Amino acid sequence: VTVAYAGTLAATGGTPPYTWSLIGTLPPGLVLDSGTGALSGTPTAAGTYAFTAQLSDAGTQTASQALQIEVAPAPLVSIAITPSNPSVVIGGTQAFTATGTYADATSQDLTAQVAWTSSSPAVASIGASGLATTLSVGATTITATLGPVSGNASLTVTPPPLAITTATLPGGTVTVAYAGTLAATGGTPPY
Repeated sequence: VTVAYAGTLAATGGTPPYTWSLIGTLPPGLVLDSGTGALSGTPTAAGTYAFTAQLSDAGTQTASQALQIEVAPAPLVSIAITPSNPSVVIGGTQAFTATGTYADATSQDLTAQVAWTSSSPAVASIGASGLATTLSVGATTITATLGPVSGNASLTVTPPPLAITTATLPGGTVTVAYAGTLAATGGTPPY
């Protein structure tokens, strides 16, 4: 579909010139040149199309041949990944979706069909369903590939938010040495 087609019916014997005709249906978008036997055009629908080629010569001879043309779906031309540039806190997950666009302008969810990879598996690993698990702070490129076509998205893994975890401190006494510690989580040490 959407790719120009060219094929030619051929014959031997009889008395040229030949005249070609068909019984049945060519793929939509294709035509037969009755003088040369050339089949040409651009298919517009996928499927298997059966027909009988009929030939007559300048004399009284005729011949026929059952044939078929199988038209494949339009080729995949691009893959888009969403979200395209998410930021996730370390330890979190991010689901990605891959949508393919075909040469006939149709689109399809390819999430379960593509091969998923991460350029930095130590930052985030990604499973066959498009779910990325974050492992360390940094950036990675997530790629979805199907045949010769691929698409990319970037994923940034950030540290958790900085927070002070000390809610109270022990009391002190005059002339007695004091010890207490402030504590925090998140952010990027050292604090």
